[in-house]
Amino acid sequence: MISRSLDSSSGSLRLQGIPNFRDIGGCSSRDGRRLRYGRIYRSAVMHRLDAADLQRLHAVGIGMVCDLRGAEERARAPHSWLTEMDLLDAHIDVNNRSLQASADAIVNMIASEPDAAKLQALMEQNYRRMPEAFFGHCRPAIDFLLSEPPQPLVIHCTAGKDRTGFLAALLLFALDIEESAIYRDYLLSAQSACVAAMWLQGKTLLAKALERDPEPHLIEVVCGVRQEYLAAAIDQLLRDYGSIDGYLEDALGLTPRRRRQLQQHLLE
Repeated sequence: MISRSLDSSSGSLRLQGIPNFRDIGGCSSRDGRRLRYGRIYRSAVMHRLDAADLQRLHAVGIGMVCDLRGAEERARAPHSWLTEMDLLDAHIDVNNRSLQASADAIVNMIASEPDAAKLQALMEQNYRRMPEAFFGHCRPAIDFLLSEPPQPLVIHCTAGKDRTGFLAALLLFALDIEESAIYRDYLLSAQSACVAAMWLQGKTLLAKALERDPEPHLIEVVCGVRQEYLAAAIDQLLRDYGSIDGYLEDALGLTPRRRRQLQQHLLE
């Protein structure tokens, strides 16, 4: 396993091939501490890394890549560099039938009834299915973050905004980060460079599924990030599981003791 000193001073790591790659460090917790930089990164699909990007990842000592994509997504864009860098490849497939059915419904609506308001409702419904889809699957990431010596974790899916955004939010909730900061991190994927990359990727994927170019305003609904999306997931989590604390314990194995340990590992 590659081991390098961690850059704890800033979230300066940038990857040329992935505009939606970022360090989620710096967020403030309710007790005044902050999430260390250089410990958790979030990203879009990582198959287009050039030599300079790989060198940057090597330099910060990434230890695990937590891949939330399904098997078909991984086959379309494999990460051959993981083996070369001797990194842990944690494939956490959260794409259960419910989540996949929601994705299919989005494509079908664009094909048959291209209505932006109804499409946003479907996106919110997709997010509402995430708490159940993620339940019990993400403990390897937690175990890694609690392991010694500390090494950085990358979590990603395809666009790096929906599934990745939900798991990033869960981790930040576990660290008792201010809720407003959790939403701010989620909405950072709306920055221009991220949007441009996701727009092109979304247009390509939707055009392939539809056999025609989708309308631009519909691409924005599917490929954008809106506070209502993450809010829908959190609302459903509370409806189904009673509390965020209870969900973190039952779904991620974060008992009060392990949660305190996680905070000691990651907050300063």
